[in-house]
Amino acid sequence: MRNPKAACQEKCAEEAVFEFKLEPQYGQGFYINENPLGLNALVIVRNESCSPVRLDITRYNRPTSNFIILAGDEFGVELDNIQTVGIFNRGQKIAKGKIIIIPNFSCINKC
Repeated sequence: MRNPKAACQEKCAEEAVFEFKLEPQYGQGFYINENPLGLNALVIVRNESCSPVRLDITRYNRPTSNFIILAGDEFGVELDNIQTVGIFNRGQKIAKGKIIIIPNFSCINKC
């Protein structure tokens, strides 16, 4: 018989890390979920630059979520039904940093 805790931990997939380096006033998509219903996940953005960035998250059957992350700041949000994740550089200098996506984050504490 399979251990219930092991099954739960398998459901909590590994995190995905995307590095970004964007020219001023330029945006790029970094994650696309092929499942139409999307993914439940924690999305963290670490803005390691002197330019503010906008995090754009599209979701199945939900409005698009947009968040401004100031220069040198970090932001995290947990959402359901995530279909795409992108970053747009709102500043006049190169923006760089990381996007971290942790699927099924809310189940980690339940395991």
